[in-house]
Amino acid sequence: MKVRFIAASCAILSAFAIPAFPDVTETILPAGSRAQVRLVDYINTDHQPLGYTVRGIVEGDIRGGDKIVVPDKSKVLMRLVSEPLPSTSVTVEWWAIKFGDDWSEFRSAPGAGGLFTTLKNVEDRRPPKPEAKPLVSRGPALHIPFNSILHFESRHLIRLVNVGSYRP
Repeated sequence: MKVRFIAASCAILSAFAIPAFPDVTETILPAGSRAQVRLVDYINTDHQPLGYTVRGIVEGDIRGGDKIVVPDKSKVLMRLVSEPLPSTSVTVEWWAIKFGDDWSEFRSAPGAGGLFTTLKNVEDRRPPKPEAKPLVSRGPALHIPFNSILHFESRHLIRLVNVGSYRP
């Protein structure tokens, strides 16, 4: 009797097509899109392993055609990753963006693989000092002070998929 009741209840609920998960919204960041991200944290690979997450803030709107895809001052999460083979260098890739209270993660377009973005340039915002470490050195070392501007370019079309909100 209980099995029939449960089966009938499931059939009624499925007839109303109640979604199991909330709607997932998606935004497209076209290939070749350029972004400037101001680093909030300090990056020092002498003390931070691959996969370490750092924070940043988008400087200027990021447009896809005539539409603003990522607004100015959006919060960004980036991580330390290794450069594609055969290189042994470390680089930074941004992978999540906060729109209001909601976070979106990067997802590859079908058939695209590897890193989402390329770190093209780093602007050191520090006053010149002779004892300062270089921003990027050859090999696995990477030293980028906070408040530096990182210039990225998307390698391929990227889907920004809403993954929900975070409220502490």
